[in-house]
Amino acid sequence: MKQIAIYLSAPLLLVSALACAAPQTQADHHPEGFGPHKHGMMPPRPMPLYAATETTTTPAETLKNLVAQVPQTAAGKYQVKVEVLPLPEKPMHPAPADH
Repeated sequence: MKQIAIYLSAPLLLVSALACAAPQTQADHHPEGFGPHKHGMMPPRPMPLYAATETTTTPAETLKNLVAQVPQTAAGKYQVKVEVLPLPEKPMHPAPADH
């Protein structure tokens, strides 16, 4: 039994000694988000003044209605995005429900 304890403890002692003898690495002195190749985190995006999503069969009319609802804003620069995306067709047969 003593032999087994010696055979098991010898590798553990060797690994511990090698870990203590390993060269110490330098501490990372960069704050969170400011690594050596990072320029900091991006600032948060500004909150939209107006946002709407509509599903329609007449996109031009819907766009006119949405533009009429946009609130008045002060003079300045604003980003305006318009997207019209086709939606996939509905499946012909509903999928069977699993019981």
